[in-house]
Amino acid sequence: MNITSKVTDKRISEQTYRQIRDRLSYSSIKLFDNSRKDFYQQLVLGEKRAEKESIAVTMGSLVHLLLSLPESFDEKFIIAGTQRPAGQMGELVDNLITRAMKSIVNGVQQDAFGVLFTDAFNITKYDYEGNEISFKKKEMQWALEKFEGKEPEHYYKECMENIGKTVVSTATIESAERIVEKIKAHPYTAGIANLDTSDTVEVFNELPILFTLDGVEYKAMIDKIVVNHQAKSIQTYDWKTTWQIDHPQGSYLKYGYYLQAAMYRDAINMWCIENDLIDYRVEPMVFVFCDVSGFQAPVLLKLTDDDVERACRGFLYRGYRYNGLRELQADIAWCLTTGQWGDSRELQESNGCVKLGLRYGTM
Repeated sequence: MNITSKVTDKRISEQTYRQIRDRLSYSSIKLFDNSRKDFYQQLVLGEKRAEKESIAVTMGSLVHLLLSLPESFDEKFIIAGTQRPAGQMGELVDNLITRAMKSIVNGVQQDAFGVLFTDAFNITKYDYEGNEISFKKKEMQWALEKFEGKEPEHYYKECMENIGKTVVSTATIESAERIVEKIKAHPYTAGIANLDTSDTVEVFNELPILFTLDGVEYKAMIDKIVVNHQAKSIQTYDWKTTWQIDHPQGSYLKYGYYLQAAMYRDAINMWCIENDLIDYRVEPMVFVFCDVSGFQAPVLLKLTDDDVERACRGFLYRGYRYNGLRELQADIAWCLTTGQWGDSRELQESNGCVKLGLRYGTM
């Protein structure tokens, strides 16, 4: 059996995938779990939330691309012709870019530059209580003079002229390439990173999957899918780049990767039906953690079927309850149906009452 042609013919581009806003994804479900207010504002009302991209996130995106689709580099990144300013001026430029991005509607900047710069300067200079934390004893005019016609302005313009792409330095690219080289050469990960389609195995990288479950539309972008026709099994992998590689179990809980594992299993199960692979066993996802610094060895975090089942229904760990995928899906559906985002299904069912439910220890 060969499904590559069928999958390729139906495959949508990553750009098209990113533009799909009316389907739930792992990240949107995690957003709801963290804050239904943020979910409502961003995904229901469509309010923009421009965020600064951290070095780890940028490095992670680069590593993903170089491992999976290196030929699409020019679509997502641009090599910086200027350097990001250091220190407080760099922070000011970051805030200026974030503020400018929020002001763009249908490709047109709505606010004058003076307004953008003033807002960015104040965000940089003061904390939420109005205390000076940067540019101490400096007026905005001083910062503006350090900005205009100099490296900070050149960097700002370069970033704004390449909206939709991430501006990266040559040094950052070289660091990402070293990480990828290590992943491809290391005995823990070489067999995964270098695996490609053969007579008995078909490999799909960065594959977008659109599916419907219980009448709700979802989307998933899976880093690596390995279909083994000989073993009649399907294994999925997800690349994670992090500074904290010593304890991947902590990251699994902290960043809600359990929800990703559960949802991606749903995606693969529906994908199997679509591609006549229903008699293939879907193995639990493997998360491959890679050190952003490139120093430590990669770590493979392997799940069991029980781990994924618990991720679906929710679980208790060290006294904390982690919401499962199924209940979050039900809660989102309830909010969308009722339009009540400041309430919860459970709270309404209990008429606004909750039990204290403390577990007292002995003295």
